[in-house]
Amino acid sequence: MSGYLKQNKERLGFYASKTTIYEWFDSVHGQPYQHFLPTHRHRPKKRKQSNSLRTMIPGRVGIELRPLAALDRTQPGHLEYDSVVSSRASGSTYALAVVQERSTRLVRAKLVPNLKPTSYASTIVELTQDIETRTMTTDNGLENRAHQLITKKTGVPVFFTDPYSSWQKGSVENANRMLRKYFPKGTDFSTVTQTDVVDALARINNKPRKILGYRSSLEVAKEKGVLARGGAVRG
Repeated sequence: MSGYLKQNKERLGFYASKTTIYEWFDSVHGQPYQHFLPTHRHRPKKRKQSNSLRTMIPGRVGIELRPLAALDRTQPGHLEYDSVVSSRASGSTYALAVVQERSTRLVRAKLVPNLKPTSYASTIVELTQDIETRTMTTDNGLENRAHQLITKKTGVPVFFTDPYSSWQKGSVENANRMLRKYFPKGTDFSTVTQTDVVDALARINNKPRKILGYRSSLEVAKEKGVLARGGAVRG
């Protein structure tokens, strides 16, 4: 093909080298025509699986290994957790640690002065101590490096979403959106008190919700026995 084009360049008005032609066949445009070639076939290079996430988060276990029961919201005890950070412009390290129970949509949250892994893990343990817990799911943020501390203190395994797949922990993402109504983007959480957070949680957890048959998260949590005694006091 290249030789023919070279000999007829003046008549055809263009020329393509052998390398250019093969590159075109290897492109998304040319691959459908590769079966016309006698020998050359597209063989995509095998990509090595990145171990960077496992290195950054020691002992990371992917969401694909989470028990199937976690997908079914009828079984209580499957939690998701995340953080809501202060605005970048504020320069503040304060944030909200947020937990949501999947079957009841019950939300817990607490202010943290920073997202250092050990202190953040301890806060997650504190937020879940009065909730029946079977699994926890979170993302790949570096604040989650101490997830093994959570498992050590609670006996509950922590699973991680795929990179850039926040929809895999959609419950807590929705909880974050509800909290943002009270603490909009641009909030400096160093100016927020835990009383402010508890007041917001009381409104969220006591709000009748269509998805729960117009009952509140707190009502459903009580019915399912998700909360330990005294758990309702925190909203």
